[in-house]
Amino acid sequence: MEAIWLEHLEAHLAGIIRSIPDLAARLVERERFAEENKPRYARIIDVICEEQGMELECITAGDPGFIHEGEERVAWHFLAGRGHYSMGEQAVVFDDGGEEVAVVDISRVLAG
Repeated sequence: MEAIWLEHLEAHLAGIIRSIPDLAARLVERERFAEENKPRYARIIDVICEEQGMELECITAGDPGFIHEGEERVAWHFLAGRGHYSMGEQAVVFDDGGEEVAVVDISRVLAG
């Protein structure tokens, strides 16, 4: 094993990246494929963020045993300035303190 300087590593990697044929087109195709195959819960989170003016940072966890109004539901936790939601025909968005901050109609979000 040999240690190398960061600058040398970065230069070597940049050379490898430059040698990949059609890299820009490949990256565009990868983004398109990922968007077309996004699971429904991720599409719902996108709708919530769009309607609430939030920018999604990341989806952190799914919780199949979340209790809302006495019923067990699936909730997805995500970072976007506030809270998580539980699924049904509407997504109910909560802040970190458990207070309801929004209800979003998700019936228009199609399954993947």
